[in-house]
Amino acid sequence: MDNILRFYWPIFLPFSLLLTALRDRRISLGYTQEKMSEITGIEHTKYTRIENGSINRVSVDDAFIIAKALNATIGSIFMTNDVY
Repeated sequence: MDNILRFYWPIFLPFSLLLTALRDRRISLGYTQEKMSEITGIEHTKYTRIENGSINRVSVDDAFIIAKALNATIGSIFMTNDVY
């Protein structure tokens, strides 16, 4: 769980690439957006807007929950200025 809490940026990726990373990671685990909504407890429409970039600033709580569900670090999915 410690690796989920790390905020680090080995590479500075454009927001569009991070959205692709989020979508690709979700798909690689076989999850639909609806399944991610169930796992995270984030409303389906809100999760969809996060993933497609309509919401470009995500709360730390939501970022943590999404990263945990994807077994990833927050930094591998979101840029620090996208998380509040």
